[in-house]
Amino acid sequence: MTNNVSNYYSHILHDPSYYQRDYELDLPQVEQTSWAETVKRITLIALPFLSFYKPFGFVISATLGASRVVTHLVLCWRTWTMSHLAQLTLALLAFTCTFVRFELGLLVTTLSDAAVSAASCVYFLWGGGYAQGVEAFLHTLSSLLYLSILTTGALEVIFFSLLVQALIHLYEVYREHEKGRWPEMIAKMVLSLLRLYQAHDLYTQILRRDFFLKMETFASLIQRIQKGQQVDHLIDSPLSQEKAEVQLFDAEGKPFVFGAHFHGTGRGVVKGLNLEFHKQGETTQLIFKVNHLFRDRLELLMSEMKDLNQQQVQECLQLLGSHAKNVEFSLVPMPLFSDEKQSISFNSAWKISFEGLGTIFVGASPDCSGLYDLVKVEIPEEKNLYRLHELLSFFNLDETLCQARLEDIERLKMGHLFRIFYPKEATLLERQERFFTLSLEELRAEMIQKAPLMEEAFKTHLPQMELREILPGRLRYGIPGLADEVHKLGGRALIATVTGVWEGGAFERTASILKMGMLSTEMRYRHGIMTSGLSSGADFYLGSSDSVFTQFLTKNNFENRLNLRELYWGDVKILFSLKALETGSYQYHFDNFGTRQMRWGILSYLHRPDIFSFAQGESQDFNSDNEVMLKERIDPSMVTGLIVPDQNVRDGLLAHLKSVGLVCSNAEGMETILGTAVQDFIHIGRRLDPKWAELDSH
Repeated sequence: MTNNVSNYYSHILHDPSYYQRDYELDLPQVEQTSWAETVKRITLIALPFLSFYKPFGFVISATLGASRVVTHLVLCWRTWTMSHLAQLTLALLAFTCTFVRFELGLLVTTLSDAAVSAASCVYFLWGGGYAQGVEAFLHTLSSLLYLSILTTGALEVIFFSLLVQALIHLYEVYREHEKGRWPEMIAKMVLSLLRLYQAHDLYTQILRRDFFLKMETFASLIQRIQKGQQVDHLIDSPLSQEKAEVQLFDAEGKPFVFGAHFHGTGRGVVKGLNLEFHKQGETTQLIFKVNHLFRDRLELLMSEMKDLNQQQVQECLQLLGSHAKNVEFSLVPMPLFSDEKQSISFNSAWKISFEGLGTIFVGASPDCSGLYDLVKVEIPEEKNLYRLHELLSFFNLDETLCQARLEDIERLKMGHLFRIFYPKEATLLERQERFFTLSLEELRAEMIQKAPLMEEAFKTHLPQMELREILPGRLRYGIPGLADEVHKLGGRALIATVTGVWEGGAFERTASILKMGMLSTEMRYRHGIMTSGLSSGADFYLGSSDSVFTQFLTKNNFENRLNLRELYWGDVKILFSLKALETGSYQYHFDNFGTRQMRWGILSYLHRPDIFSFAQGESQDFNSDNEVMLKERIDPSMVTGLIVPDQNVRDGLLAHLKSVGLVCSNAEGMETILGTAVQDFIHIGRRLDPKWAELDSH
């Protein structure tokens, strides 16, 4: 949290257009007519001119900060007072902050200068030293204005501050003339003219900014830039906390990094309220998917921004104090992997590069629905949450980092429940703006109006919904008891065939599934597991790439001893508990590649059956090419058994599972796999056996 607070102040402090400090307070008092006095005078003449070159700012701050510390340390040593101690404390704080963040050091130094000048002003005016009091007042005003520049970055404040600086230098010309110090007088006159020149240049910038503000084409962009700088709501964000990345190990012990996952952010923007972060090389990557409605809005924002004059955009960014210096659009292959050196060329993506901030990738082709709503953000590792917020704000994606409200979570749960019971009605509703703008009471009423039986479903299931893990930190709402209802309708298990036998790797794939779970195509590819399925390429185009494919088995299948050759071909089949259905699924009575496409007149996704009518239909008239799609990953705990065709395959599979440590011995010395006795876990047969259905503890 300390680092987060430091980053917060670093972000909200603006980089001032010019450097300012009270150099007199940095240097010790020396005897007049001495060589030290001459050196001090030369230094005080030179420093303001050196500070016009901004890169010298840090060196000047560090050097003079150290000098101020030493000066007040000596004063405390000679004459200990509360005033000297306070100034020493401020000097130490300012010097330390300079190395934490340059702007933070300027802030503390300027606060210190303002306090000293204000105290001097009161002291002189109270004692009748009006000339010194006026000068101290001007220095106080100048410091306060500089503080305002650091905290607001407002051009008007900078303009007024430069005018005050010019006035101070003019007054100092008069004071130096009285003392007969001609070199200082000439230097102050030149400084006054330079400040007036800077003020004139800034006045031109103000007029230019006002010109942009009046342009309708830039109004929305300016609003988003300003919104990106408002980060107070992130100061206590859970996203600022370090979170270990999830690691899963395959059967050979090879680690795969699945990122750090956060649930409960994104409000109405992020699908499922799930964010995924990666550290890759010198970059931090954020991956999420946006809902359909927001994806349409995002397309409009990108189109508007691409059409803007890029030179004017660059000027606008500078005038508004954005950390981005320039914006460039280009079409590239979607970098689906956490390693950017690898990419998926299934689809083109928009790559929007913000110089000084980072890069945003957005799926560019609506024909590739699996990637169209995917957003990937990359920022340099040294950047922080607040820079990420600023980057996302360019496309109104800043709510991605906002904590979900109770209302957002309840809306998500209602939509999820509605989609399970009435998929067609839910799909049509959730793609309308009203799904996100109606109050919860109004939304519930509309759902019930479209499907009256939802009233009972809400009463029964909504209070019982609970979070289930897809991966540690990546969560999805489940419906306890849904598996029981499907079981009553004749469902008994889900089954998947391991197709790696074509490559001689069925045993290896089976072992990895038992260790890591069964992963969707997208989750495998995104995390460097280049294991193909039956239709990996088509999955991305059809929108099923984020789903795990299974098939549905009924009570009749087991009792009638279904010939397993009627299902997909392969030597190893995996049985899953019906409990896997409780986090939600979509399904077809026929092989439809899990499509979620709704383009080109393909409406099968819209008319897909709900899980209950599907289960009932399959129980009455089984289709051997049915398919049930589950989100992203099925945990190994959902595996209830394996089916192999003969003893030779069983022996080979068991030997391999033993070699990778998946076969354990319990307290009684019995060999088990995932806590189940081996003889009850690996089944031999070319037809289903009714006894296998009994082992499904749904």
